[in-house]
Amino acid sequence: MSKINVTKIFTTILYILYITVLYSATKLYQEANTYINIKNHKQLAYIISPQQSINDVLNNLQTQNIINKNFWLYLLLQINPDFKSIQANIYYLKPNMKIINMLALFHRKQILQQYAMVLIEGETLTHFLKRFNHDPYLKHTFNATNLILLRKKLNIKDNYPLEGRFSAATYFYTKNTTDLNLLKIMFSKMNNEVQTIWTKRQKNLPYHNFYEMIIAASIIEKETANIKEKYIISSILMNRLKKHMKLQMDSTILYGTNNKTNMKLLPMLLKKQNKYNTYIIYGLPPSAISTPSKNSLLAAAHPIKSDFLYFVADKKGKHIFNKNFHAHKLTIKKIYKTT
Repeated sequence: MSKINVTKIFTTILYILYITVLYSATKLYQEANTYINIKNHKQLAYIISPQQSINDVLNNLQTQNIINKNFWLYLLLQINPDFKSIQANIYYLKPNMKIINMLALFHRKQILQQYAMVLIEGETLTHFLKRFNHDPYLKHTFNATNLILLRKKLNIKDNYPLEGRFSAATYFYTKNTTDLNLLKIMFSKMNNEVQTIWTKRQKNLPYHNFYEMIIAASIIEKETANIKEKYIISSILMNRLKKHMKLQMDSTILYGTNNKTNMKLLPMLLKKQNKYNTYIIYGLPPSAISTPSKNSLLAAAHPIKSDFLYFVADKKGKHIFNKNFHAHKLTIKKIYKTT
């Protein structure tokens, strides 16, 4: 091979490398300086929790369509590894913010004092909002316990009740974060979670809409904390609904009395008219009865296949399940030693 050909090949390789590097640098610059997609918001409160990595955050932002999926962002992290170090906090994203500025914001060394707001699994919305309304570190802009006003502030267009529609989790925020911003995050988190589970739900479940799945999940949440049992109790709910049997769930009666009823008085209420008394009404109650956990939502969407119709607590923290009423009565007799 002549020296001229070697020189040509070498020059061509250098040229290709130059073009590749130039293209990559240009593309990287363009992607880093792309505006985030929150045109419908004046600003968007975004929470990064302590356990999240930068990859978790980017995946979440892509899921919410705040940024587009692309390879270049991950290349940017390799070139500038400082961006991998993020601070758990609540951040306010604005429409004129570029991706590079957002990453810099997440990385900033200044850590503001953070406070925690916890919505407990199984807690009712009324109970939570009373606590929420008196939190000393939030900036209160309206009376959040007014559910009509809360619905209006959150711009909720459907007519489903608000019970069960805020995600049970720990939310970190900084002082003077507005009550509305935090509630928007809680509502949005639950809405995204529910829609994902609803889309992937088992076929032929007796739900007419996603909120009925939330109602079922809220009952499951109150009936057991055991994850395995959640799927069995879900199957009992489905079996009863399909057979047009009354659900007969004690937890719904308690909710109908604002959870102020002593369990010892429960037998007296079984025949008392109450729109949440599933010993009288058929079908699901008119609203959720608690804040369901993700495990309960998954159980409501994916019940196991069973013939169970009855269950009773065994006094050891679990339940015994039966397929017919006769076996159920014998189980109760054995547990409580009644005649």
